[in-house]
Amino acid sequence: MTTSTAPSIEDAVATAKKLRSQRPWEDAEFEIKDGPRTMLAYCEQALLHWLTREWFQDRGSIIDAGCFLGGSTYSLATGLDKNTRTISDSTRIQTFDLFRVVGSSWEGDTLRNLYGLEAGESFRPPFERELRRYLNRIDIHEGDLLEHQDDGRGDVEILFIDIAKTPNLHDFVMRTWFTRLIPGHSIVVQQDYGWSYYHWGNIAMEVLSDHFEVLTDVPGASRVYLCTKAITPADVERACYCNLWPEDKYAAMEAALNTVRGSLYEPHLLMNMALVAREVGRPDVARSFAQELFTNFPDSPAYEMALNLWQPVASSDAAAVAESATSRESAPTRGKPIAETIPVPTKRFFAGVAKRVWGSKRFSLPASELAEIEHGATRALQSLPVEAMTCPITAALAVRSVSDSITRRCWKSDRDFDPIWKQRINAMATWVQPGVVADYGCGMMWLENVLPKNCEYLPIDIVQRDHRTRIIDLNATHLELPVCDTAFFSGCFEYVDDVSRLIAAVQATGATQIVASYCTRERFPETDLRRSQTWRNNFRLQDVLVKLLRFGEINHLGEVNGNTIVSVCRR
Repeated sequence: MTTSTAPSIEDAVATAKKLRSQRPWEDAEFEIKDGPRTMLAYCEQALLHWLTREWFQDRGSIIDAGCFLGGSTYSLATGLDKNTRTISDSTRIQTFDLFRVVGSSWEGDTLRNLYGLEAGESFRPPFERELRRYLNRIDIHEGDLLEHQDDGRGDVEILFIDIAKTPNLHDFVMRTWFTRLIPGHSIVVQQDYGWSYYHWGNIAMEVLSDHFEVLTDVPGASRVYLCTKAITPADVERACYCNLWPEDKYAAMEAALNTVRGSLYEPHLLMNMALVAREVGRPDVARSFAQELFTNFPDSPAYEMALNLWQPVASSDAAAVAESATSRESAPTRGKPIAETIPVPTKRFFAGVAKRVWGSKRFSLPASELAEIEHGATRALQSLPVEAMTCPITAALAVRSVSDSITRRCWKSDRDFDPIWKQRINAMATWVQPGVVADYGCGMMWLENVLPKNCEYLPIDIVQRDHRTRIIDLNATHLELPVCDTAFFSGCFEYVDDVSRLIAAVQATGATQIVASYCTRERFPETDLRRSQTWRNNFRLQDVLVKLLRFGEINHLGEVNGNTIVSVCRR
């Protein structure tokens, strides 16, 4: 490894500006051949490949912190393999992971479905099989990172962070590697920056903002930095989460949020802002950030995460409000019509309830069932204490509850299915590859008769269609999907709360293809009309494609009757 005089801060900043304007990683030629399963988006993998192929000069270590099954390792290794500089034979990618199956997370489901591994078992063997061509360039560090003994010697040239899932882990990462970054040259990739539950990472990078320049944000959730100024141990301690005062955490998180306004990361950092506000003892402020998230980003995965997080808080708050309301002899709002007592932001949520209920009349539900749903929703909402209605979480939960009731009762009649949908299904079927085809939301099972040869049909729906039907609620808390080769979603994504979670669950089955349709906001922009269809999201075309790119590469893209249709294959 070579050393050189550190550039001035001005030169380092100039380098960052040049990289930001040219964005050379976007032109990187990166082809994945039999790469491992990964949660990284293709553009994130292409960035890592470019870093080791074009940027790496063998001036320091390559740290791959949090490799899982090796998606990041593969990207770094293939790039290093194509680096045209003279690279020392002793240069290795330093790869870190626990390499143990934990819990029932996406990772755990993936390992169980792909390799039959259960909690506590090691996934290092499949990692080594996937990376067998490049093991001569990889040093594997297995175990708890907090127990890793680092010699503290040598610079770090590329630092990829996807392991800092707790504040303690992030503090350890900074203490171990940040002081060894090369000003003006070292690149740090914070893979979880634009995701929920990573407020310690958002905060730390803001505290150290005078030592870094942001180069880019790369979907799914990465933020990429160039180190511009040497970082001392004292600087690191100043940024460690365990050392920060509450007011400093809040200020830094607020500054981080302001850097992502208007981007795909905004809803997730709103979630993180609410978490920090609650942690530092500002529950009212936390609630206001949660309300902003619920009001403006109903399509984001952060919405459902926040809803699940705040539900118990909302329930306990409502109970306290009810007790205080009944203990008073009178209240300013008592006796007024309920519509006059609800704040305007909350009215929007209840309007959503009404639109989902009355919009459901497009289904062939008996009038008695519609009346029962309407009456139940009205009774539930009006039984709440007026003060509790100011809670946006309560309203959002009501929307979800009523929508779930409608979904379970609709789609039972043949009259709910428009024959024109056959045109879309026929077009999508031409892209299906041989193998087991899981038809999600199978309905009238029109797909079965137009599938190519060598396909086995597996119907899936929320209600029984015939004796073969697998009944699966795609909005269930725990999602277990059958093994298949192709997952087929025609007119289905619109009714799913968390499409990203669904795609990850499909990926965990080992499927190699997704064929899907979606009616985008560009084609059908009226939010009220979308809700009247009981649709659960309002994605733009870009949003849908970004979600699908986490699964694989787009090999077909088209449109039928105003619906975008797309095929995505695993790389």
